[in-house]
Amino acid sequence: MMRWRILSLLFVVQLSRATVLPCNVTQDAEGTHYRVPEFSDAHCDVQWLNATEHVVANLGSHGAEQVAWPQVARAGNRTLDTYKCSPLMYYSRTCPSGAKQQATCTFNCSKNLPAPEEGVLLAATCPLAGVLVLVLVLVLVLVCYKRRASLNRKRRDSGSTQTESSVSLQQQEA
Repeated sequence: MMRWRILSLLFVVQLSRATVLPCNVTQDAEGTHYRVPEFSDAHCDVQWLNATEHVVANLGSHGAEQVAWPQVARAGNRTLDTYKCSPLMYYSRTCPSGAKQQATCTFNCSKNLPAPEEGVLLAATCPLAGVLVLVLVLVLVLVCYKRRASLNRKRRDSGSTQTESSVSLQQQEA
């Protein structure tokens, strides 16, 4: 009889313990995707929590979804898709059978950001555009300098011609 009680107590303790699940995190142009393995238990309550343990998404046993974080794109019983990367997410699943499963999803967000096509194009064209603008400014300054020098030369030439003609006029009058 005592043995039966010990076995049943161990069974209850085992049921109340949470099974630790692996979590797979990927990132692409659409966002960050958190995934836990398939499970066979039906009508489980699922919660996704962020690093500060605030509920991000809550899925009831009848599929009622409550999203409490604006960065969530989609939430499911075993998936969470977010627009913004979070380095730490917690997953908790409690089923009517008493099974409790949890996962801790960790990810290095800064290391794995995808490079968008526009960003690559912008990074390649920015230095080229800067050099092009610099060359255009230098050409404009050079053209202005030459034009000013040309105008000054014309003024000097016309000024010396006037001086020579006024000297010759004065000599003729005298």
